[in-house]
Amino acid sequence: MAGGNSVAALRRAVTLADGWYGFNVPAADVPSRVAVLAHECARPGRSIDELTIAVALRDGTPEHPLALAAAGITELVVASAPPPAPDAAATWGAELARTWMHCTA
Repeated sequence: MAGGNSVAALRRAVTLADGWYGFNVPAADVPSRVAVLAHECARPGRSIDELTIAVALRDGTPEHPLALAAAGITELVVASAPPPAPDAAATWGAELARTWMHCTA
């Protein structure tokens, strides 16, 4: 897996890795990033279907997974800043799970 959001990073994912990981990507930008990835795959004759495509969204909500799957995303990384107080981590984790566990893609 190779990460990064630039065209050069997408090219590296195609030529050197088995997938791409986009981090902090706005949800609206995902289809265009996947289109660039598909274009870069076509250059050496590689199928985009060979790649794992994972993203962590800058603005992710539980409404995004179905659209992301339709765009070709195979993995959604749910990222959220943990609370500063260690004793609040369990509550934070439970709330994160409650927010995202109802998603089906």
